[in-house]
Amino acid sequence: MSVVRVHAEPLVTDITASDQCDSLVQFCVTRFGKVDIAVCNARIGIHAPATTMLDEDWAQVMAVSLSGYFNVARSAGRQMIAHKGGSIIAVSANSSEVGYAELTAIASAKGGVDQMCRNLAVEWGPYAIRVNSINPGLQSTFLQPVKWRQGWPLTMTKTFAP
Repeated sequence: MSVVRVHAEPLVTDITASDQCDSLVQFCVTRFGKVDIAVCNARIGIHAPATTMLDEDWAQVMAVSLSGYFNVARSAGRQMIAHKGGSIIAVSANSSEVGYAELTAIASAKGGVDQMCRNLAVEWGPYAIRVNSINPGLQSTFLQPVKWRQGWPLTMTKTFAP
């Protein structure tokens, strides 16, 4: 078995600003020569019943969890096309395929992410760029309200859409 040494760095930017995404990708190209892999992994923890969700909360979820992913993918995709290859991985959520109470905004955004990935995979496939989404299930994180952590999975299974 051989050992391959890889240098990776976590970098933070405001993905809702496309110019910052462009700058981030350019920084990576300058530092590493090209972008081989881009991982879109962002989420904003706004949960509310659809009937009471504020317009600005809906817009913020879409800005981060859908438009932000597009901004990162587009910026990375431009460089990957120029360098003839790469992989874009979007961390979506199983709520894009399974109904949950009070997750209409995030589920809608992540469903958009899944479809965006399908389309970009077709569009950029001829340039040897793979675009995939992964859909992990509900995780216990600081973004999840405490009420969702207690009694899971039993209480969560009661909120599934039929």
